[in-house]
Amino acid sequence: MKNKLLLLASFFCLSAFAAFQYEIVIEPYTNAHNEGTGGNYFHIHVTSGSGTFYIVDKINNLMSMSGNNEVLARVAKMSTLEYGYIDMATGDLVPGTGNTIITNEYQHSQYHERVYQTGYEVGTFSAGESFGLWITNLKGSINTSIYTQYSYYGSYGLEKKKGEFDTVLAEFDYRTKKPNVIFFGITGYEAEAPAVSGQPLPGTLASLALAAGAMGLCRRKRKKS
Repeated sequence: MKNKLLLLASFFCLSAFAAFQYEIVIEPYTNAHNEGTGGNYFHIHVTSGSGTFYIVDKINNLMSMSGNNEVLARVAKMSTLEYGYIDMATGDLVPGTGNTIITNEYQHSQYHERVYQTGYEVGTFSAGESFGLWITNLKGSINTSIYTQYSYYGSYGLEKKKGEFDTVLAEFDYRTKKPNVIFFGITGYEAEAPAVSGQPLPGTLASLALAAGAMGLCRRKRKKS
């Protein structure tokens, strides 16, 4: 009986707190839209849980921040929210939130500049949801990670061109120059559990209560024996 109760408690706790996981789905070019065969389309799919996603800088110089000329703030219109996610159902380009975080940082010594990698928030997504990405370069040209009217060459998974902090890079090319290419990474962090009026959801409370009750019953039986 004790083992059954412990198993039941574990099951309900796992159901209430699904781990956040996602995958980046790559579709190699087939030249179906005259894009050639050298790159790929890509989008993000959340397989479980809920998380907030960020487009992050390419860092290629850990000795000085000023030596990183390809960070997003220098090549794209990030401050004016001309980046974000693509609704896979409608093809709409949805602006990012404008929130930023530091995803990695490093300082070689006290005599060197602190080097940091900035993440630009795209949005929060839950299990079963998929989305593409879009970024506008400084010249106002847009490229997208899935096929749209703005599509130009793109690719994800440039293992031979990994950035510092082991960032797997994506590439967007543009018809305009300066810049005609933007490199970036993608990362996601688990979102906080949803709540109503600042309180845990009823299902979560019920699961926790059942788990606590089962554990308490087991402890009482253990004392009697």
